[in-house]
Amino acid sequence: MLTLVPARPTNAEQEWRTRSQLAQHYQVSPRTIGNWMNRGILPYSRLGNLVRFELSACDHALERFLVASRLPVNIGATAPSWKTKPQMAVHLKVALRTVTSLMRRRILPYIKIGSVVRFDVARVDSAFANLHGVNKRG
Repeated sequence: MLTLVPARPTNAEQEWRTRSQLAQHYQVSPRTIGNWMNRGILPYSRLGNLVRFELSACDHALERFLVASRLPVNIGATAPSWKTKPQMAVHLKVALRTVTSLMRRRILPYIKIGSVVRFDVARVDSAFANLHGVNKRG
């Protein structure tokens, strides 16, 4: 009789995701997930052509990466509402070039990993409300 013992204990809360599912979870493109894999930022498991990501391990790995990069860390807690630059322009009801200008002047807080730029809505709203001479039109 042959008994198979798992290499590590199984966890009911352990969630495995595909590249596209993980990209959707982090609101980035699947190509960005691939870049993070190649750079060694995200841990993954491969079985033949199948690649899977353990969600909790990826959260911890991204958190470590953001801390090392001195970027704001909000992963895991109450997930912030992340928006892209065009989404932020619509949210603030300003032109896209205004968002770019506010980024360059370091008025709007954002994170950038590679070419991916994301804004935490709560932080941007707070920073935007504190601007003198620029009012959020509503």
